[in-house]
Amino acid sequence: MSERYLWHVTLTSGDRRRSPRSEVAAETIRILRPLLDLALRGEHAPVPGQPGYTMTGGSTGRCAMVTLWRILPDTTGERVPVLHVGIAGHSRCGAALWRSLHELAGARLPVATNPDRQPVTPWCADLLDIGLAMDPQVTGWTGDWSRCIAWTYLMMTEE
Repeated sequence: MSERYLWHVTLTSGDRRRSPRSEVAAETIRILRPLLDLALRGEHAPVPGQPGYTMTGGSTGRCAMVTLWRILPDTTGERVPVLHVGIAGHSRCGAALWRSLHELAGARLPVATNPDRQPVTPWCADLLDIGLAMDPQVTGWTGDWSRCIAWTYLMMTEE
């Protein structure tokens, strides 16, 4: 049997790559699962190993949107969005999610992808947001984080 993979797309650049399931350890999924479950209920869940960052989200069917937030220093918990990750396990909900990501980008976040041409499922798509400009070093771990979140969600929906 061949290895499973998902397409990982960055909307702002149009970059895409195949992410095999083997890139995410079972232990990582075990750690992220309860946090992702909390985030999908709309609560701010911590991001393991990244103090000052939380995640929230929502899901419909086999698709989800997870947002990574940066807690602003020297505030009373004010947050700014850093990254939105769309995760599609099925093409039907994936088409609506793909268009929603492009609508969220609007004119303020230019994208290089076509809103009418979603990738083959399963996929995860990263849409960068304003919080990235406040901490550009975050790009050193967000790609891995989004793939881990995507595989965790896909594994959750298969149970």
